[in-house]
Amino acid sequence: MKRTLIAVVVAVVLGLGAPTASATLTVRAGATPTSGGHTLFCHAKMSNAKPKQYSTTSVLVTSWGDTEVTTSAHYRTTTTTHHGETNNRNRGTASIRYYISGATIGYRVIVDVSVRKGSRHASCSTNFIPRSDAAFPQCSVSASSANDGYPGDYYVNVQSNQPDAKATASDSSDTWSDDTNASGSVSILLYYQSPGEQVTVTVGAATCFTSI
Repeated sequence: MKRTLIAVVVAVVLGLGAPTASATLTVRAGATPTSGGHTLFCHAKMSNAKPKQYSTTSVLVTSWGDTEVTTSAHYRTTTTTHHGETNNRNRGTASIRYYISGATIGYRVIVDVSVRKGSRHASCSTNFIPRSDAAFPQCSVSASSANDGYPGDYYVNVQSNQPDAKATASDSSDTWSDDTNASGSVSILLYYQSPGEQVTVTVGAATCFTSI
């Protein structure tokens, strides 16, 4: 009897005959476990989070070495996607350049980043906010119907890097003016326009053109 009791105690202490429990590995969403229990990771930041219009900023990505990188910058009216690859260090890095052209001043551009190595993948994001570069005056303009019941009335829609500046729209016989907002934008209502009418817009030191 004593021998039996001793054998049972030893078995319990050593775990002999005890039921086995399965191990659970918790992995964050979007990540895939690798050998050794590590997960692919993604970290991103901008080289310049407040770049001037018509300048270049870079998405700085950190992940594993030799990893495919895809970045997508979501501007106000369009999305631009670039591809790259981290270098071959254990902690790889990649720098992906974006020329932001006349991106809308003050609009937060979200940059989505995804990294992939074989079947493993991860994602992250960063952002930047374009600001005005008054040293290089720029503007663009388009015309659209005012839809106010008068077929000759049109809005001239101005985008510029000239915030809080006087904007003037002129056709062959009349001139209208208004001030741009803090983002350099303004819509000017023109009256009695005819199809094909040429309109010249000046915003600060910038000049641009459109037709009705």
